[in-house]
Amino acid sequence: RIGTLYVPAEVNSVFYKEQLEATAKRLDLELEALGVSSSAEVSDAALALCGRNIDVICQISDNLTGSTFASIVQAANKSRIPLIGFPPSQAERGAFMTLSTDYYDNGVASARLAMRVLNGEDPAHIPFVPVTKTTFTVNLAAASQLGITIPDSLVNGADKVIR
Repeated sequence: RIGTLYVPAEVNSVFYKEQLEATAKRLDLELEALGVSSSAEVSDAALALCGRNIDVICQISDNLTGSTFASIVQAANKSRIPLIGFPPSQAERGAFMTLSTDYYDNGVASARLAMRVLNGEDPAHIPFVPVTKTTFTVNLAAASQLGITIPDSLVNGADKVIR
């Protein structure tokens, strides 16, 4: 059973929750998703989520839970529930692993597009090119605290390893 918090008022959060639901269903996993609407709710909601017999928190990315991620880490650690994130920075903040496109790389790609437009190129003639580079980060210290052994093959394939 996978748990996540999401923000019904953030379209990106709802989109990611729906993607996680579809993936979980395809893999025959159950998803427990709790909606939150303010930073004051996140800590209590994270604890409530941990109390719903979940095996792991797979925290989707959005503005609210990103800014209150420390509360989610605290609840997961208190409940001894593994936490997976998406932005690479979340591994540095307590998730035992993350996998996603990197916001920094997305920013660089956006800046390059902006420069093309500022230099006179017609935006209508610039093809859409998604950022495809993903970053896989493992936090061995966080995994160890939970008794999780990450296979060497995953550690060796990681873009970043936090010890």
